[in-house]
Amino acid sequence: MRSPRPAQSAPAHPRAKGLALAVACFTGLVVLWWAFVDTLPGQFLEAAALAGSEIGSHRVDGHARVVLSAISMPAAVLLVVVILLVGLLRRSHRRASWAIIAVIGASASAQILKHWILFRPDHGITARWDNANTLPSGHTTMAASAAVALILLVDARWRVPAAWLGAAMTVAMGYSTLVRQWHRPADVVAAVLLAVGWGALAVAGGAWSDGESPSHASPDDIADPARPGFVPSLAHEERDDGESRRQTRRGPYGRGSGSAPRLTALWIVGALCAGISLALGLWVLTRMGSPLGRGEYFASYATGSVALVAASCLSMAGLVALVPDDDARASLPPETP
Repeated sequence: MRSPRPAQSAPAHPRAKGLALAVACFTGLVVLWWAFVDTLPGQFLEAAALAGSEIGSHRVDGHARVVLSAISMPAAVLLVVVILLVGLLRRSHRRASWAIIAVIGASASAQILKHWILFRPDHGITARWDNANTLPSGHTTMAASAAVALILLVDARWRVPAAWLGAAMTVAMGYSTLVRQWHRPADVVAAVLLAVGWGALAVAGGAWSDGESPSHASPDDIADPARPGFVPSLAHEERDDGESRRQTRRGPYGRGSGSAPRLTALWIVGALCAGISLALGLWVLTRMGSPLGRGEYFASYATGSVALVAASCLSMAGLVALVPDDDARASLPPETP
């Protein structure tokens, strides 16, 4: 007869954590708009960043043009079709449906926010003839939402690599809009928050089941035992051998795959970039009352670029971390007979 395990505190429900992350992302977007669009110091810093983007831009302008040309409305439609096909082939209908909702929702809300809800007050600081609001960036929203869809679709053990890939893809797109002077830094950071916010809403809506499925079976397989060809998951079977019990229980990143350290590294990169961006931005703001030189303009540009890296890394890591952490339970010693 087996002795019961000690009672342990259950991890936060992924749906509750997803809703919390979504609220945090959308709140951050509003704060960004207020700080960098609605206020004079914010517009000053972003105008300096636009001017600083011309420094050395000739070296990367061609690459930026190629990246931007890859994102268009046909590409957006193709992305949705690919997501749907991947979900159908993997029999992950729930994930595919929520991934499509996240992509369409992020892209549509970006245009609604930019053209009909958010506005840009005229403080006499602008680089556009019409002083139009450009927050959030549509191109960056599309790239970030594609990254979010990838994270939602892949199995648990591939989510951290998908987060790294998604962050890199988002940074490439956002940086390209900065180089081409299509957008200001706050525009691209807000786009990242908007896309990840929709991804978090997908998790809150049930894109990921309460428990992770094994890598060889889709969530629909586990959810429907009556389905023809259904194979029960070993992770859900009662086992007498304690060692087998520990090996079959998997954490959120695929136990034994080494993904947890890579996720920690993503957090660290994001935190370091956030600190650097904050320090540079505050330094430039101390120079607001005097004429800016080349160094201040470049620092303003670097502030926005590094902030984009920080937002991409931290938000993608936060999305992956919404899965309950079962590593602690998996490492418990076997039950004593």
